[in-house]
Amino acid sequence: VRQVEQFTFKPPQIVRPMQPQTAMSGRSVRFSVQACGLPQPQVTWYKDSQALSTSYKCKFLHDGDEHTLLLLEVFPEDATVYSCTAKNDYGEATSSAPLNVEGMSSRRGVKTLGFV
Repeated sequence: VRQVEQFTFKPPQIVRPMQPQTAMSGRSVRFSVQACGLPQPQVTWYKDSQALSTSYKCKFLHDGDEHTLLLLEVFPEDATVYSCTAKNDYGEATSSAPLNVEGMSSRRGVKTLGFV
């Protein structure tokens, strides 16, 4: 029985990685990843290697193995690489993808392009 228990624990694995996203300035955008592992991994989202927390700018959604970062309103200065790490006691897995933001910036009133 003990051998069977050892094989039920699995390090996290990114089953479907994040995809590059492009959004108009002032709009919302989603990054999704499908991660599995046993026990179920804890997913942490990052912007430029800085851990994100739920705020007026972003929300974290979770449905089974599907994890989503929802950026509620993006501007050219948000154009960078976003990543997530799925971690449990047996390991970790990471996925990352760039965000491109294009169009008018309501903050500055000038047309700007933000690309990674």
